[in-house]
Amino acid sequence: MSTARRFLGYLRPYLARYLAGLACLVLATTFSLAIPWTVKHAVDGMTAGADHGLLVASAGFVLVLGALHGLARLGSRFSIIGAGQWVEHDLRRDLYASFLRLPAAFYHVRRTGDLMTRATSDITNVRSLAGFGSVMLAQTTLAFAGALVAMLRIDPWLTLWALSPTPALVVAIKRFSHAVDEQTTRAQEQLGELSAKVQENLSGMTVVRAYTMEPAEIAGFARLNAEYMARSVRLARTQAGFWPLMGLVGGLGALIILWLGGREVMAGRITLGSFVAFNGYLAYLAWPTVALGWTLAVARRGLASMQRIVEILDA
Repeated sequence: MSTARRFLGYLRPYLARYLAGLACLVLATTFSLAIPWTVKHAVDGMTAGADHGLLVASAGFVLVLGALHGLARLGSRFSIIGAGQWVEHDLRRDLYASFLRLPAAFYHVRRTGDLMTRATSDITNVRSLAGFGSVMLAQTTLAFAGALVAMLRIDPWLTLWALSPTPALVVAIKRFSHAVDEQTTRAQEQLGELSAKVQENLSGMTVVRAYTMEPAEIAGFARLNAEYMARSVRLARTQAGFWPLMGLVGGLGALIILWLGGREVMAGRITLGSFVAFNGYLAYLAWPTVALGWTLAVARRGLASMQRIVEILDA
C-alpha cells in the first residue's frame, strides 16, 4: 500500500470533521469572493450617479461579509486542525504498539536516536499535513476555483491573459516538489543520526569518561551537527527561492491586467466597477499563490515523514 493511502487511512475515522471543515471553507470562500463583487456594484452605481446611500449600504455589507468570513474560517480550523491532532494521537498509539511488538533483534540493528526522531519530529510533520496543511490545501484550491469563475464572468479574455504566466508556474512546482521531497528525507535521516549520537553518548557516558574519549566524541557530534545544518540550509534555500517566484508570477498577472484592463475601460468595453472587481480577485489570488509553495512543502515533508513511520509500522 502506498504511503499516501496509509496516510488517508488515518484520516478516514475523522471524515465527518474534515467534511465539516471543508463546508466552513466553502462558506468562507463564498463570503470573501462576494466582497469584490459588492465593490463592483458600488463603483458602477456611483459612476452612474447613485446617491450616497448606496456607498454606505455597500460598505456595511462588506463589513458583514468580512465578519462572516472570519467566523467560517475559524470553524474550519477548529474542525480540521482538531482532526489533525487526533490523527497524531492514533499514529503515536500505533507506533508505540509497534515498538512494544518488535523483537530485541530489531533494536540491535536500529539506532535508538533514529527511532526517537521518527516518534517525535516525523510525527509532528505528519500532524502538520493532517491539520493546517490540509486547511491550506483546501483553501488554496477553493480560492483558485472560485476566483477563476468570478473572473471568467467579468471578462474571459482578461482572465486568459491573467493566467498566461501559469505554465511557468506548473514547471516550477514540479521541480520544487521533487527537490523538497528529496532534501526533506535527507534532513530527517541526518536528524536521526544526530539523535542517535546523543543517545549513545548519554547511555555510554561512563565509558566515554573512562577512556577519555570526550574530544573525539565532541568532534564527531560537531560533524553531524554541521551536516544537519548544511542539509537544513539547503532545504530552506530551496523553499526561499520558490516563494518569491510565486509572488513574481502573481505580479506579472497583475501587471498584464493593469495594462490590458485599463485599455478596456478607456475603450468602454468593460465598466470601471468590473475592472476594480477583476483586480480585487487577482489580488485575492496573491496570497494563495504565495502560500502554494509552503503548502506543497508541508505536504512533501509530511509524506516523507509518513514513509519513515510506515517503515517502523511494517517492520
